[in-house]
Amino acid sequence: MIKIFLSSAYDEQSEPRGQFVDLIRQVLAGIGVEEENVFIPDANTSRQVVLKNLDESDLVIFLMTPYYGSLIKPGCIEDCPAAECPMYQAEMPKKFISDLHCQLKRVIKTGKPHLTFYADVNYNVIEAVNKWKNEGLTLEAIKDRARRQFPGLTEMDLEHYHEIAGAAVDLINGDLQEELNPPLGGTEIKGYAVKGPQDVGVILENIAREALKIYGRLAEENPETYLPAVAMTQNNLGAFYKASGNFTGAEKAYREALAIHARMAERDADTYLPALAMTQNNLGILYLNLGNFTQADQALQEARKVYTQLAEKHPDDYLPALATTRYNLAIFYRSTGKLEEAETAFQAGTQNFKKLADKNPELYLPALARIQNTLGVFYRDTGKPAEAEEAYHEALKIYDQLAEQSPDSFLPALAGAINNLAVLYGDTGSFAEAEKSFQTALQIFAKLADENPEVYLPVLAGTQVNLGNFYCDAGKFAEAKKTYREAIIIYGGLADKDPAKYLPYVNKVKEIRKRLMGNR
Repeated sequence: MIKIFLSSAYDEQSEPRGQFVDLIRQVLAGIGVEEENVFIPDANTSRQVVLKNLDESDLVIFLMTPYYGSLIKPGCIEDCPAAECPMYQAEMPKKFISDLHCQLKRVIKTGKPHLTFYADVNYNVIEAVNKWKNEGLTLEAIKDRARRQFPGLTEMDLEHYHEIAGAAVDLINGDLQEELNPPLGGTEIKGYAVKGPQDVGVILENIAREALKIYGRLAEENPETYLPAVAMTQNNLGAFYKASGNFTGAEKAYREALAIHARMAERDADTYLPALAMTQNNLGILYLNLGNFTQADQALQEARKVYTQLAEKHPDDYLPALATTRYNLAIFYRSTGKLEEAETAFQAGTQNFKKLADKNPELYLPALARIQNTLGVFYRDTGKPAEAEEAYHEALKIYDQLAEQSPDSFLPALAGAINNLAVLYGDTGSFAEAEKSFQTALQIFAKLADENPEVYLPVLAGTQVNLGNFYCDAGKFAEAKKTYREAIIIYGGLADKDPAKYLPYVNKVKEIRKRLMGNR
């Protein structure tokens, strides 16, 4: 299995380092690198052990900050590639090299595959401390200045910055700078400046690309062992590209994964058919997003066929995937006007989720409620009000139960379903039931908006607009006028903070009120 060496500053700067390291661990797990195959040295790891693991790794990942790491004092190893390493020097040198710097020089010298991610965390502190040291200020004077200029630094931070300031600046402006910005005509760029863990895209994509190269070489020698890892990495890379809007890259990655899964499934169907179906499903959703409906239909149907086959043999393992694929197909058919196919897929998916919820209600009741609510919307839109009402009531029954157990999680969904039912009642002339349902939904959204106004005030205003429309249809113009005014007040408050987003809503509600009410 592929071996990874992950090098970063040790225990200092624990919060940003911890976030980065956790993120990189997740990425590595996502491309099939098991935890035991990731070596991360700490402050107690001997230099010999560190460099031995570095030499034996398939890929080295550097996570660097201006914190620089621990300075190497006399006692380095004999074959250190760094000229300024203090090994064999009769006198203590004025500047030391850090452990990270030593490792970076070693991989550059040996040409080992590596990636360097540099996060500019507190570089301004390093520059300032280095400047003050060059001016001849004492440690205590530097600490006093740093505390005033950079509040929040710990005593350990201050002492460490004082110790490594010059060496860190040399690294950042020297070897690291060349890694991040190699000269023209040099090797492929391996270094990437990142601001923080929010740059997950840069980190994930480049680790995955390097891992693919290594897995590809290993798979040529041992395809049975390493081809699954290649396919897994391609599939995860496809998911990243899709999320970041690179649909061409996503399609290519998914198709690469699909081709490998198909070959492996021919040899071992029980092991690799699930992965084949998963990738088909991912590709189908991608095509659906792109509007390539013929290809979406084909991919989703292939996924459904495989999951149906698997669910017949192992229902506990694969019925959830089959149910989800049928739901995806139903949404696809509804959006493309294939209403009979959509209804069939909705019904089949609903039956699957009912069976799952009977065995494991905690896990599958939310999914069953969601598909019932979506089915209600489908029936309402296709002119089947009786079927829509039945589906909505099934969804409400479940959401009521779930909201009692976990109101924070399910009250919004309950209110949304009640609002949908209210709209249906208004459409069918059941005015008393519609008004009662609207008022119930409003009460829930008002409570949610008190707790989380940023999220639920817009929803509350939208529900007020629906109620205003209903009152107009029912001829209750005084109530409609009051309700529209309340929606305008809410949207107006939101527009004070974000006019570009919410002023159009204010104007839209005013226009609706004018159009529906006239001079009343």
